[in-house]
Amino acid sequence: MMPAQLSIYPISVTDPSPADVYAIAQRLGVSGLLTAPSIQNNRSIVATLQLGTMPYTLTVYSGYGTDWFSLQAAYPAVGRLSLARAGHAADTWLRSHGLLSQNLIQTGEIDGRVQYGETIGGAPLRDPVAVSISLDGGGVLQYLRYEVVATSGPPVLLAAQSPAIATSNWMTQGAGFYHGPDPAIFSGPAEIDGLSLAYVGLRDRGQLYLVPIYVLTWSAPSASGQQTFTVYTPAVQ
Repeated sequence: MMPAQLSIYPISVTDPSPADVYAIAQRLGVSGLLTAPSIQNNRSIVATLQLGTMPYTLTVYSGYGTDWFSLQAAYPAVGRLSLARAGHAADTWLRSHGLLSQNLIQTGEIDGRVQYGETIGGAPLRDPVAVSISLDGGGVLQYLRYEVVATSGPPVLLAAQSPAIATSNWMTQGAGFYHGPDPAIFSGPAEIDGLSLAYVGLRDRGQLYLVPIYVLTWSAPSASGQQTFTVYTPAVQ
């Protein structure tokens, strides 16, 4: 059962400064930098720091609601953690550095990097990856990309669109975004398999918001077998 009202969340683009680099370093538990912050042509800011015995390149760049950053180890990894241990080690490292917020959910591993998605208001944010992290066989950080979205103001409540109306509007008016194979290959009617709520970024009259959408999953027959596709429709009126 969907609620009668759903929240939208204002967000804003950040503009990092050298002071932000020092603040992130302090958050990571580093008292000072090995090299001073250097502003790049793309407006990112680069510095080097040391965590434990390993030097890292810290790159800070524009994000949504908070500065985004990455850490890259100066030296190659020594060994590799098993898949079973990598997830636990990633959680432990992020938690020990104050970076494992409750809205981060581990989603799997790709190319040796543990991935995290983000939730907003209890629903997933439709963003590929919020956090990506890898550690070597000894649990030493090798790489971190931290791109967590933070809201910039209190949520605004709007009347929710019922799932039934949202589905009908897609079928009769095309109100939504389609992702899947060319519908021309379908040989019969499509059937809805599932519905869930998610959040996406949207600009309205110059202001950025995170807004709720319905994610509709469908299946339809074709000459080569059953096909699946996804439709994204507005969840608020």
